[in-house]
Amino acid sequence: MYESLARDPQSRSWFFLALYEILLRWLPSYGQLNSDRLTIPSVTHGQEERTHNLKGSLTLAYSLPPDLIMNWFRWCLTTDYDVDRAVWCNGSNSSPGVIADGRLWAEQALLGLPPQCIDLNEAVRLCWQHRLFKAYLHLYTDILFDFETPFRNLINFLMSPNQHKSQGSENPETYCQTLLLLLRNALAGESYSQQSLPSPMDVDIFNLLLNEAMPDEAPRRNRQSQPKYPRLWLLLNHCATDFLNLLMISISADRFFTDGDLGLSHRTHLYHKLIACALDEYWSATSSESTNVCIPVLEFLVHQLSQSGNESIRLEDNKLFQLFEHICRGLEQSSALTVTDTLEASVIDLIETGRFTQLDVCLCLAKTTKL
Repeated sequence: MYESLARDPQSRSWFFLALYEILLRWLPSYGQLNSDRLTIPSVTHGQEERTHNLKGSLTLAYSLPPDLIMNWFRWCLTTDYDVDRAVWCNGSNSSPGVIADGRLWAEQALLGLPPQCIDLNEAVRLCWQHRLFKAYLHLYTDILFDFETPFRNLINFLMSPNQHKSQGSENPETYCQTLLLLLRNALAGESYSQQSLPSPMDVDIFNLLLNEAMPDEAPRRNRQSQPKYPRLWLLLNHCATDFLNLLMISISADRFFTDGDLGLSHRTHLYHKLIACALDEYWSATSSESTNVCIPVLEFLVHQLSQSGNESIRLEDNKLFQLFEHICRGLEQSSALTVTDTLEASVIDLIETGRFTQLDVCLCLAKTTKL
């Protein structure tokens, strides 16, 4: 039937609109890939007919061939058909409140269809091209159980100015938030649908996040400056507050950080890397706002070190004091930066707990910056 209709663009549009209205619009979330995808939840008396209809619709939708589905996706993502979708939405009494946004339709269907209905390679490509990031994470983490590929893709995009330009005026914040969501799922041991993973990905992603940059093999005169911890630097540079809030949630809730001595080791490793990244010389070469990153890092670390179970953590070479010195220099050089009560409370806490021992130097710095 589709082949005969596909020759005429208008007929194809009406066919795709009917396909969406009858089947694809009503798909429940598919969730994580397993062998029990057609099971319908138990229902109370009076819902039997609705459940029977839903099961029939799911069975039919799940049997749709991939080529048909992929053609429907491309139709949804082609702006030439926006008018057809708008006309249908405005004239459909059975679909009040439906938005004629093909991107939303495509993403909704991708979240509901099983992998046998989809060309996964093409679907992933379309999701990235059209920034359907919910479906993008779903396909990778729920279906392919792959966290590393989307992690690297998002990091590489954010670190490449040329890719920013290729996306026009696209705000990188969307990519940052997607990266944070992926990181949160990985550390929690969950896929996008918040279901436990068959095999945890937390260690792999944690190591990728904190790894040092690969040595540049180019001749010294041609080498480009780069941060020592590029992925950690990127998150602190683009979304420091959101990233540190995510870490705070993960440290308090996820087994990766709470599991006895191993969790303590992970926390300690993270704290050391955060300080090293905040003090990286690359900041001074690339940003005059490095103090805006150092302040939340210091506040985060002070809060973490005050938590039960972290008493044994010691940061070598007086790194916390070096971080404080760096902040004070930044405050002295820029009148645009403001001192928060949280920063002052953090410094007082470090003095009271004996983590700051150079009190005379600390006093001079505090006077200079009016802390």
